[in-house]
Amino acid sequence: MTGTGASEHHEPLKKLFSDAVLPCGVTVRNRFVKVAMYEHGAALLGGSPNQYHQALYRAWSTGQWGMIITGNVQVSPTHLTLGRDMLVPDSLTASDIQPFKDLAHTIRFGCSETLAIMQLSHAGRQSPNLIGGRFPFASPLAPSAVRLWSGANSNTNFVGRLLYYVLFQTPKEMTMDDIAAVVHQFTEGARLALDAGFDGIELHASHGYLLAQFISSKSNRRTDFYSAGNTSLALVQRVVASIRDFVPPNFIIGIKLNAADYAGGTTRDRDDTVDADLPLKHFLEVASWGSVDFIEISGGDYENPEFMDNMRPSSRRQALFSSFSHRAMDALTGLPPETQRTAPLILLTGGLKTPSQCASVLENGHAHLLGIGRSSIVYPDFPHRVLGSIRDGTSDPTFDIPRPILNEAPGTLHLRSSVLDQTWRHVSKLVGFPKLIGAGMEMAWHTVMMRRIAAGQRVDLHVGGVGAVMRMWLWKAPASRYSATFTAWLSVFFLVMATLVLLFQRAMWS
Repeated sequence: MTGTGASEHHEPLKKLFSDAVLPCGVTVRNRFVKVAMYEHGAALLGGSPNQYHQALYRAWSTGQWGMIITGNVQVSPTHLTLGRDMLVPDSLTASDIQPFKDLAHTIRFGCSETLAIMQLSHAGRQSPNLIGGRFPFASPLAPSAVRLWSGANSNTNFVGRLLYYVLFQTPKEMTMDDIAAVVHQFTEGARLALDAGFDGIELHASHGYLLAQFISSKSNRRTDFYSAGNTSLALVQRVVASIRDFVPPNFIIGIKLNAADYAGGTTRDRDDTVDADLPLKHFLEVASWGSVDFIEISGGDYENPEFMDNMRPSSRRQALFSSFSHRAMDALTGLPPETQRTAPLILLTGGLKTPSQCASVLENGHAHLLGIGRSSIVYPDFPHRVLGSIRDGTSDPTFDIPRPILNEAPGTLHLRSSVLDQTWRHVSKLVGFPKLIGAGMEMAWHTVMMRRIAAGQRVDLHVGGVGAVMRMWLWKAPASRYSATFTAWLSVFFLVMATLVLLFQRAMWS
């Protein structure tokens, strides 16, 4: 797959298509990984993959990716993210498994050597009100009863506090029975992936979701075995061990970990007394288990939603991840030989938009695998394009990918600015909406573009942020019981009711 006859100019690019062997013995045929992207395509309040998912992943399947990781599949029906998550079914009957089996087949439709990985997630305290799968204002589960906005957003204005109060409830601290139930839910998710023919799973322990909440001292105030001290990885290790107990040796287990945010990262409320090397220590601890095949480097959470923001290759976030992955690669060489043989490969995600950037990461020893996220929306066949350029000896097949910048000054927008978007920017600046709102608009834009990919269309930079949000929500999933109009009015009704309840409570307290 290296492409014969390529010019010397493309010599560094050939490594992109060299084999990478995971500790479990499975070969990744090239270094490009289509990382998880939230599709927002299942039925309202969660469901199985449908025709939309099949069409979207069929488009990606033709790109010759070494590995494709699905968007998060929630293991708990009461802890969704934005209401249209794929969801592990209550029972694993043949009919329940079939839609996931179809999805695994679709991922390999264009290239039989592509590895299909199911990402498993539990939102924890970041599961929002109304659309999170619980009764209105019911508390989600979390390591501790620490409200989402109590740290980084505690100094926001009234509008910010109102939004966080309505969207996120004070969580319920998990009991030992709750923890055991969550371990079982993740294990059942892995069983689903195995029975459906996936090559493995990725545990989502980043972006502030439940597993990351147990790792972070800003959300975990426990004093028992599952505290955020020396045993902060105890829950993750227990989940991995539970899955390894029944899957075959060549079943892939990956973990998505934060490189920052809980230890000297980019969050405003970080505790600078925390050991800045803690993420690296966590990485080495996971490597010592000998049961994890790859670790994806990521970061950000709902309080500091950089994982949803527009990213540039030179951004502080991407540089932070690249620096951390380089340190992790160096640390692997210092491990005992027997540990090195079972150590996980490092998957670097964020800001990789051109073949030259990807080649530089590998040449400089910053990672083993390359995670392509939003660039895969503009170029679903990103690896195929690169491989073609190597074979043909042509120049770089991509260019700086245009991206929407939806929450900055009008002069920096890369989209055609509509009246709605101009009005939004002025109102946002005047009111001071939290960063989560702006980042959510960016995510909505990419969600709408994924729907265009599924329909065989190209991205449309004429779609603005406000228009993207409207299109994202005013949409009826295939085989959904609810119409788009019903969904929209139901959401408005609950939001108005929630606001009235909050204002009433404030009036009672004053």
